[in-house]
Amino acid sequence: MKVYRVTDNDLNCIFYADSMPRVRKYKLASDNPELITVEEFEYDYKWQIIVLLNDALKTGKETRHEPKI
Repeated sequence: MKVYRVTDNDLNCIFYADSMPRVRKYKLASDNPELITVEEFEYDYKWQIIVLLNDALKTGKETRHEPKI
């Protein structure tokens, strides 16, 4: 399974998407798609999802970014 972390530096928000078509749709709707960074995470086991969730929590606490979707 794959999860995508989308960082929009123009709007200062970070969110996770479950599929690449959603990421593409978000980039197409954006005014500045060149400021959007997409990171792909792949997981096979439950413990890997826990690591991703902890990373998301840590990133959110450090940056205080809230998605505007």
